[in-house]
Amino acid sequence: MSTPPLKEITSSSGMRIEYKENTPSDVLRILEAAGFDPTPSWMKYALMICSVYAIDGIPVPLPQNKAQIEQTGDRLGVDGISALFDAQHPEPAKGDGKDPTLPPETAQAKN
Repeated sequence: MSTPPLKEITSSSGMRIEYKENTPSDVLRILEAAGFDPTPSWMKYALMICSVYAIDGIPVPLPQNKAQIEQTGDRLGVDGISALFDAQHPEPAKGDGKDPTLPPETAQAKN
């Protein structure tokens, strides 16, 4: 199984964040690390935090429990979380009339 490619962003404070798409096995590990039945909102936030591969060139291991997920979130801080959110959830271009939730081939078929 190949590892998803890394992407790098820089937060407004200059923090370099490398992240990758979580694999299905990553998601299962995150669920196990949670130690409880998480809400969808908690899980989305945890998935975003756990997508981080490195901060300022220092590798970030996949958290093994809820406390480690929280520690990684705190290490990123509000600035890092905001940069990561913006990178993973880009705003659609205004006025192009395309539905950003549809894959290109579906959007074309819809028109």
